[in-house]
Amino acid sequence: MRAFRILVVLCFILTAAALPLAAQSATDISFIHASDVHAPRSDSAATIAGFANLGEVELTPFGVKAPAPSFVVMSGDATEFGGGAGAWDAYMSYWKDYKIPVYTIGGNHDGAWYSIRPFLRKLNGGKCSWSIDKSGCHIIGLDNSTPQELRANVTEEQLIWMKEDLKKVTPETPVFLVLHHPINETLWSSPYATSRILDVLRPYNFVGILMGHGHSASNANWYGVDNIQGGSTWGPGDPGVNIVTIKDHVLYSAYLVHGQTAASKAIITKPIPPKSTYPKIEILSPSENGIRRTGKMVLRAKISGSEKTIVKGEWLLDGTTFQKSSGKEAYDNANPMVLRDGVYEADAAYTEWVAGVHYIRFIFTDSDGAVFTKCVQFGTEPEPSRLIWRTFVGGSCKGPATMAGGTVYVGATDTKLYALDKVTGKVKWAFPTEGDVVTKPLVVGDMVYFGSGDGKFYAVSAGGKKKWEFTAGEGIYNSPAYSDGLILFGCSNSNFYALDAKTGEKKWVYEDPAYTIDADSLVDNGIVFFGAWDENAYALDVKTGQLKWKCQTHGPEVEKAKRYYSPADCGPVASSGKVFFADRGYFLTVIDIATGSKVRFDPDCVGVGISEDGKAIYEREPGYPTGTFVGLRKTDLDGNEIWKINIDVDTVPTAPVEKDGIVYVVSKLGLVQAFKAADGSALWEYQATPLLYVLSKVEVSDSVVYVTGMDGSVTALKSK
Repeated sequence: MRAFRILVVLCFILTAAALPLAAQSATDISFIHASDVHAPRSDSAATIAGFANLGEVELTPFGVKAPAPSFVVMSGDATEFGGGAGAWDAYMSYWKDYKIPVYTIGGNHDGAWYSIRPFLRKLNGGKCSWSIDKSGCHIIGLDNSTPQELRANVTEEQLIWMKEDLKKVTPETPVFLVLHHPINETLWSSPYATSRILDVLRPYNFVGILMGHGHSASNANWYGVDNIQGGSTWGPGDPGVNIVTIKDHVLYSAYLVHGQTAASKAIITKPIPPKSTYPKIEILSPSENGIRRTGKMVLRAKISGSEKTIVKGEWLLDGTTFQKSSGKEAYDNANPMVLRDGVYEADAAYTEWVAGVHYIRFIFTDSDGAVFTKCVQFGTEPEPSRLIWRTFVGGSCKGPATMAGGTVYVGATDTKLYALDKVTGKVKWAFPTEGDVVTKPLVVGDMVYFGSGDGKFYAVSAGGKKKWEFTAGEGIYNSPAYSDGLILFGCSNSNFYALDAKTGEKKWVYEDPAYTIDADSLVDNGIVFFGAWDENAYALDVKTGQLKWKCQTHGPEVEKAKRYYSPADCGPVASSGKVFFADRGYFLTVIDIATGSKVRFDPDCVGVGISEDGKAIYEREPGYPTGTFVGLRKTDLDGNEIWKINIDVDTVPTAPVEKDGIVYVVSKLGLVQAFKAADGSALWEYQATPLLYVLSKVEVSDSVVYVTGMDGSVTALKSK
């Protein structure tokens, strides 16, 4: 009932928010900023219950009384281990006595093990993001949890939506953003991930960010933006919430500790300007998503509207360092620009850069030392170019693409499965669902199979027509496998299903795993293998669904928080009577297929792939936990090293892929690297995204490499 009441109120507000805002000044407003609940914690439940009927709140550091709060924003980590096992229901129950609306976004704990995005979509009319208009203020909530992943992302469809949402906002309207991760947190891929959010907001009267993650009640000014952290409803310090109010065009925020009646810790106070004071920066060259192929590239930008004199213009290519100073950022290695006729210019030796996609930050400094920036992304393709095409779809692409029959199939977080023309990359059709589509599509004959975060599994024709659907009930993030007329996949409800490929009829279901199944499954010699977020690797008989064995891998065996280190990130590989599982503890566990007993384990393995001939495996090694090696190594099936190379890899749990004698690895920042499978010698590299996440392995077919990115890109490259 409580969830229904929140949904009704939210739908009313979102409908009203669709109307143009009249030019107005912010009037008195007061609300609760809560964060980091981590349900099902009972201490969070007690804290939240204690604030259910707040009246006026004294903000003692400022001598100001905040009116009774009229709504709540919760800045992420609603749950501890994702929304499964009743955790989301527990979170919702904490607010049952509140007579004011509650608006929630997700954090890293809400995405990695059991994504809460399906619940957010139900609350927000199909979206994971929301906006509300209150007393002349506009507040935007962006979900930066990632489906079944710890890392911070604002998925592409949310950015597209936010740009449209802001079009109705007047220049005078104060705008707040609600995020979970701080904008300088290294769980983001690069500074560009948050800079492109700020670039959208800065032309508006952007007051600041209400954030979580740090369990601290504080404010910090990063990149010229106030970042107000909401503490935590359980601790480990004083549990409580922020009380945020605007009175007479002044913002006040103070922390109210559970059990107290006055908010005694000052967080921030500042006047709200009548409109944006951020200068206007126009990037004249390069153009957004343009491609430079030949000739000299001149960078050109101009700035206007600064209150002080601009004394310096600079540019920085592909910055990776998150600056943490208070407001006046020092951009190391920035390059100077020259002012000519009101335009700052600089030559760029782009032919010396890695081919592919980049971003440039233009940096301007005024006479008081204040820094203003804006970014642009673009491509460089020195001849001969490896790029065949690059297409952007309407959401982020977390799962790999599949190429079959002249069509490239890929899912996206805008709830659609896309079919792209193999030759041109143009969209042929898009099949809509009601949840994130992040699995690798499976093509068998003229049918395409995939699951969605809406809890349904779909079979569509090669022309995009639905043939059947199966309701599993909870989000499906496990890429399907095929064997002898059966479609096999796991689900967030912890079940593993076998469906008839022609009809979608359920043939069997295995219900014993204790938590979600989302990594790839593998079929080998009549056995289907998969890992679950319950510490275990499983082997089932394909025909009957009967358990052959289950085995706890090494990470959960040695780590304290066992389930967090389950073998559920990277799908297994098998050969010669052995199956290989990488787990979140960064161990590779080798299991005897016949008996289910452990053969050995290798440290420092975040992802595992197999050679084409089945005689060797590839281990993606992040140098953690031992720190002895960072790179890629090839071993025989007994663990004897064939070669190893020190390259740009990391803790993204994706598999190296070998095809036609070449092995491919993609870094988390989108650097595609190709090596000779025989000896590991380097062949080529290509930057597929502008330092935004790539969380999937490549697809290789007919000498073309397909790379999908969280920026919504699908890139086709020549393999040779």
